Amino acid sequence: MAILNILQRQLELQQTRQPYVLATVVEILGSSSAKPTAKALIDRAGQVVAGWISGGCAQAMVSQ
Repeated sequence: MAILNILQRQLELQQTRQPYVLATVVEILGSSSAKPTAKALIDRAGQVVAGWISGGCAQAMVSQ
């Protein structure tokens, strides 16, 4: 269900020609609440608009 929300939001961003990034967790070192294959769409301002790739540090690092 979550992947469907990401795909729907991605389509909306494409149709309105808004820049975005699709971030995907590919590896975890140490502990993390996200698992490999977790995904999130991030807008031009660095805000997660759909999905989830973990909290705090991980999200901040990817959004820079």
